[in-house]
Amino acid sequence: TFGRIHAFKKIDYLTIHIWPKNWGWFSDTSIAKGFDSIVAKTKRYITSHLEVANRLNKPLVVEEFGLPRDNHSFIPQSSTNLRDNYYRAIFTLWNKSRISSGGIAGCNFWGFGGFGRAGKNSNNWWTKGDDYTSDPPPEEQGLNSIFNNDTSTWKLITIFTKMIQ
Repeated sequence: TFGRIHAFKKIDYLTIHIWPKNWGWFSDTSIAKGFDSIVAKTKRYITSHLEVANRLNKPLVVEEFGLPRDNHSFIPQSSTNLRDNYYRAIFTLWNKSRISSGGIAGCNFWGFGGFGRAGKNSNNWWTKGDDYTSDPPPEEQGLNSIFNNDTSTWKLITIFTKMIQ
């Protein structure tokens, strides 16, 4: 179906989203326990869609991807080591494709939370008056947000961004 839909001549490129938490690739705080599997599934997902893109001779954009902070924490000061490694895996696939004139045209992490912070209530769901953190209101706020103080994540994004300059 993915290939048939994107074969239409007026469609210029293919897009995919990758959401390990939403797709049940881990549960609760077990990101570390299932991390290798999460990365392997992500690579397979990208590769299988890239094969379709290549067959159609159209570029693929990894339009959205995200992963919660380590231990599924919503505290902005908590570790982002696993998320950084996850981003590195996707950025590396993109960069290898870029170098070899492959079909991955770009990738977009989700999302920029900036100075926003999760709500004041304890369950992290958005309520009127809360900051916007990039996560849509039906999801926990801060779930996949990259905040201004996520230094290691920004450093990683900067390294890969500079590769295209």
